[in-house]
Amino acid sequence: MVKRQFSREFKKNQIACDQPDRVCAQQQPNGSHIYTELVNIKGRVAIVTGVFAQNVPNAVILLKRAVQDFVAKLRDENSN
Repeated sequence: MVKRQFSREFKKNQIACDQPDRVCAQQQPNGSHIYTELVNIKGRVAIVTGVFAQNVPNAVILLKRAVQDFVAKLRDENSN
């Protein structure tokens, strides 16, 4: 339900991934960069967002890496 609502709030070209346990989206409003992942962790939805307020070279790559690293830590810490 949450995943479906999240996907409806973004245009198709903004959805960066759509997998059974996660969905990702990226936006570039007003020269900034936003990357968000919704992930399933033990049946609960975690929303992790990274933001650059200015146009930074390689912003999308840096944001994805930071968010994905944080998600990996969340999953690792909640694996027991």
